[in-house]
Amino acid sequence: MDDVLKERLLRKTWTPNSFSDLYIQITKDKQRHFQKSWLDEFKWLAYSKSLNGAFCKNCVLFGPVSSVGKGSNLKVGQLVLKPFQNWKSAKHVFSTHSNLQYHKLAMIKSSNFLLTFDGKKDAVDFQVHKQMKKENIENKQKLYAIIETIIFCGRQELPYRGHKDYGRLSLNEPENNDGNFRALLRFRARSGDDILKSHILSSGAKQMYTSPLIQNEIITLIGSIIQNFIINRVKKSIFFTVLADETSDVQGIEQFSLCLRYVDDELNEVREDFLKFVPVTDVSGKGLADTIKKELMYFGLDLKNLRGQGYDGAAAMSGAFNGVQALILKEYPSAIYTHCLSHSLNLVLNDSSKLQTIRNTIGTIREVSTFLRASVRRTNILKSKLIKYNLKSSRLMNYCDTRWVERHEAIALFKDNMLPIIASLEQIMTDNKYDGSMARSFHKKMCDLNLLSLCLLLTNC
Repeated sequence: MDDVLKERLLRKTWTPNSFSDLYIQITKDKQRHFQKSWLDEFKWLAYSKSLNGAFCKNCVLFGPVSSVGKGSNLKVGQLVLKPFQNWKSAKHVFSTHSNLQYHKLAMIKSSNFLLTFDGKKDAVDFQVHKQMKKENIENKQKLYAIIETIIFCGRQELPYRGHKDYGRLSLNEPENNDGNFRALLRFRARSGDDILKSHILSSGAKQMYTSPLIQNEIITLIGSIIQNFIINRVKKSIFFTVLADETSDVQGIEQFSLCLRYVDDELNEVREDFLKFVPVTDVSGKGLADTIKKELMYFGLDLKNLRGQGYDGAAAMSGAFNGVQALILKEYPSAIYTHCLSHSLNLVLNDSSKLQTIRNTIGTIREVSTFLRASVRRTNILKSKLIKYNLKSSRLMNYCDTRWVERHEAIALFKDNMLPIIASLEQIMTDNKYDGSMARSFHKKMCDLNLLSLCLLLTNC
């Protein structure tokens, strides 16, 4: 039955014009028939002319289908599935039926149905949908704070973990450091984020969404979003170059770093974006070439648009016959190989450092910088000399072999501060007999320092 018919049966129930024409029950003493007063007393009661019996209209429409009771072991009979005709026991049966649990539930359902039909109340399915939608919005708002905190830690290069970063998150300060991620969430909840605060206080231990497992899952999803964003820009640019290198991580697993170089039409600039790390076991030229092609095709890039390759000079990468560049170039002739310029520069610096004068210069820079940085008193002496020479007060930097930017800054800073450094060594020679001998040795090296070699080294760096 549709809702219109149900509404008509509930509100416009058929009433007999003459009750004497209805079903007559014949007993030993007299004849009995259906009474009009019963309809007035029991509003749920209705009479079926076709079946010659009484029914509970509410239970017929919204009552049990076949059985009731615990375990559904009681069959529903008269007034619901069968017409009631025992007029002698009518009052007693009607009163008993009025107190049955399934009848009361059918009455409530009937009332709600009429309110919904009149537009005074939302339908049950709509109410459920509305409640689900509300819960969905609330859950998203709870996740916003967690995801934003993960992104913040990633952007600022802050470690997520702590001494104890598992278990239920609390607003109280822990005894041990539980990591930046949990500390930031706690700070945010205390600073006015009521949704996050409510989530922390009311959620179960397994619904906190703050565990390391969830953190890694969210980080992976964010990484996928970034990858898709880069790939879409590359596809829009059409042509691209692949840049790759391999190295071992702390666990000894060979990791293949994959980057793309392309022209961003919107920004009108050449970009080089890191795509992903790929664990590899076959580090031969063919194995690495297959890895590059497989990964690029996985991201939906057309290798026919590959216009360049950039690797270091290792045989597996740059080999003319079985190297990565040769195997890819054979299949895609437009992918021209270029030896990594940064790697070439590093080779030049390494070769130039073998010259005695430059090697001695680097050694002097290292020794003097370490000597002055190793003591607070020596550092303060250098600061006073820098002020005397009207130079910016700063500590000397350690010479770094691997970081080119820091190597250049260390040598440039040392060159600019040579006079204050010599003056500092002279004062140390006269003030302290323990440091004086070392300072005297460094002072002699400084005086013998080949400025031409220093300038040449600085230019190369």
